[in-house]
Formats: sequence, structure tokens, C-alpha cells
Amino acid sequence: MPFWLNQKTRDCFESKNAKNALVLCKKPRNTKNKTRINPTTLILTMACKIGILATLTLGVTPDLMSLQPPQSFICMKNLLSSLLLITAVAFTSMSHLNAQDAAKHPTKDEVVKFVEEGAAFAKEKGKDAFLKEIMKADGQFKRGELYFYAYDFNCVCVSHGTKPELVGKDLSNLMDVKGNKMIQALRDEAKKGSGWVAFFWQNPTTNRMEKKLGYVMKLDDTTWFGSGTYAPDAE
Repeated sequence: MPFWLNQKTRDCFESKNAKNALVLCKKPRNTKNKTRINPTTLILTMACKIGILATLTLGVTPDLMSLQPPQSFICMKNLLSSLLLITAVAFTSMSHLNAQDAAKHPTKDEVVKFVEEGAAFAKEKGKDAFLKEIMKADGQFKRGELYFYAYDFNCVCVSHGTKPELVGKDLSNLMDVKGNKMIQALRDEAKKGSGWVAFFWQNPTTNRMEKKLGYVMKLDDTTWFGSGTYAPDAE
């Protein structure tokens, strides 16, 4: 063991238990007599933590014990540079994945076409057949984030593509996480014929509560329906 390591740092390096090592590597607290901390000890303690984290995440064990002071500092510098590079690569990869995920969201034009397709189906097959088709697990109107929901003008759900348990319930007072009564807002827009409303709803593909842009259309004098996209940049 090199003579220039104090006992605490030696214990840190020699610990085979990662959790114990991290505890040992904690910055020593000043005592009541305010003992000054050796800067070299602080630097070595930081290197110890970096080495332990590298071991946990990469399976790398830096062999600092056999190095003299100048070489050990070079080793620490290289290790830190490697960890920073890995962090940067991971961040870039995550950003790329998020961009790919956003690209998979339906566009507003695709949502409109989807709703128009549903309206055409209802006109050809009848409203009852359309409402049943919405509920089918393997129906033609289940396409990832794209699905239909349908209500009467009292905000009672009459069909829902992902939450069949809502059918028959009066959701006029249902509020999203921002306190907006979104079913009423969607109903009011449908009364105009068609339109867009922003609200928050659970995304069926991620199970997260996300912002959604809903597009609704009046089906007849008693029923309206809609769909939407969770794309954050769709506005």
C-alpha cells in the first residue's frame, strides 16, 4: 500500500463491499476543533468514489494501489474523462430515442383522416355497428395511439377504445391533471361540427399521463366521437 494514502483512503480502496466503500469515501466532517482537511486526501477520496462507480457500472477496477502519486493522478484523469464521455454518449443516445419516439406519434392530419374514416364507417354500416367496432380489441380502429371514444351530448360515454369501463358513466365533471373538464370541452367543440381540444389523458402505449390534442366530430344529433395524438409538438 503506498505510504502517501492515509488510513481512511486505504480502507476505502481495500473495501470489497461497494456500499461500504461509498460510505467510507464520504467527505470527512470537520470536528469541533475544525481540523483542516488535506487537499490531497479530498482528491484521492473523489477518485475513490469514481473508481467504485466505474466498477459498479462498467466492471472496471482501476489498479491505483500499484501506482506512485504522479501515475495515479494520470489514471484518475483518464478514468474521469472516460466516464464523462460515456455520460455524453448515453445522453445523446437517449435524445435520439426520444426523437424517434416523437416521430412515431400520429400527426394532426393523420388524426383528422382517422376520424373521417370512422365517420364514413358509421355512415355506411350504421352508428351501432360503429360503436361496437370501436370496442373490439382487434377492431380496425385500434392503431397504437389512434383509437376512438364516443359520448352523447350529456357527456355520458357510449363507447371507448381503450377504457371500456367508462361506458355508461357520466363524465361531465371529469377533470384532467390541470383541473380542466375535458369531456365538456370536447363536447362543446363537437357541437360546432368538429374541432381540436388540448387536455391530459393516459397514453395507452406508455401508460403515462400525457398532453393530448383531441379532434372531435359530431356523429349525429345525439352522439359525438373523437381521437387524438400525444405528440408534444403537434400544436
